[in-house]
Amino acid sequence: MAVYAPVYKPRGPTPGSLAHEAKKRKRGQRDSPAQHDPSDSPEPASPLRDLSSHPVNSTDPYFVAGLSRQDNLPLFPFPHAPVKTPSAPKIPLVDELAALNPPLLSVAPRKDDGNASLKQRHLDNLTAILHQCMLRGDWQGASRVWGLLVRTEINGRGVDLRQHGRWGIGAEILMQRSKAQEPPPELEITSLEDLTLDDQDAADRAVHKGTASSPERDEGFALARSYYERLILQYPHTPRTQRTINATVFYPALFNVWIYEVQGRHGRNRVQTSKRRSLDSVDAEREIGTSVGSDTATSTQTELNDALAIAHRMDEVLASPPYDSSIPLLQLRGMIGLWLVDLHDDAAKALRSLSAERDEGDFDGRHEARLDSDRHLAAARKERERGVALLRKVRDAGSGGTELGRVLSGLGEAQGMT
Repeated sequence: MAVYAPVYKPRGPTPGSLAHEAKKRKRGQRDSPAQHDPSDSPEPASPLRDLSSHPVNSTDPYFVAGLSRQDNLPLFPFPHAPVKTPSAPKIPLVDELAALNPPLLSVAPRKDDGNASLKQRHLDNLTAILHQCMLRGDWQGASRVWGLLVRTEINGRGVDLRQHGRWGIGAEILMQRSKAQEPPPELEITSLEDLTLDDQDAADRAVHKGTASSPERDEGFALARSYYERLILQYPHTPRTQRTINATVFYPALFNVWIYEVQGRHGRNRVQTSKRRSLDSVDAEREIGTSVGSDTATSTQTELNDALAIAHRMDEVLASPPYDSSIPLLQLRGMIGLWLVDLHDDAAKALRSLSAERDEGDFDGRHEARLDSDRHLAAARKERERGVALLRKVRDAGSGGTELGRVLSGLGEAQGMT
């Protein structure tokens, strides 16, 4: 046993010990009768006499367990395990350092502090109001509640935006704040013949007013991207934070918002251009018909430049670990590569059509357009190879699902046809 009791001490004399003492006294009287003195006779045995020198049985279970026969047996798991004695409560090291004179550490208030409980309740109420504003579409109110929530402190610490998905809510509020302003009603156009001169002017003003370009919406996306950049700087990936939400989670969200912004802006620009052409007169269309190819090439090139900026930023991120093995980033970079393939192909087609529309005497312009078209085709082949390689790497890692398999099979058929 781990703990042993002292030598076993019976509380009173036993019958065997009393008989042994009586025999001892008689034997002493026979050996020295002359020296017998009543005053030297031993005292009668007392039941309170200390008999600690009595031998004990070392195989006695009570002795082995360090217990007395008058004590109750301990509970389970005794006798299969030693008896656990209740230990004194351990004082945290922080409290010991704070109890020194002078104190070496200042202890923050406990979680059960009344002030902290009130602030936690306040935080819960703000969270409930925030979700209610978002469900009702009140993005301005949600923005004000978000500001209060970010400034709330509990026990001297601010709110951790990474918990409970708050970081995604902040980006959504920044992107949706422009919806608080009601857009002007769109003009319903049944046919161009039914439009009067005033209707045409009103439609033209509505198209040129900027409702299609949506500068407020683009500003919201820019704010969301800046918000993600701040989170990446505030919560980088380190060996101590690799199991928490860090930059490896924020980077895919940043690039998704960036892609959505670019595609949405250029899609609205294409819609705006088509509406503007549909509202022009037949004579104006004849005058502008020659510049349609140049406008298409310009818009395609602008979208291509924006997409290349995203691809270059992703290449910088993927150049260092642990982002080079991040499956979401690899899959996203592969899909961006396929997007660049389409844009390069469109730019090459627009340049070839523009070269065909030029005058036959403009040899330099036509030759330059063909060279630019060939460069776009070469860049498209390069991006296709890299995109397919990255997507296959994602598929080999067991991610992507059936959709990625269909994309790769489609790319294989397209390459076989080319």
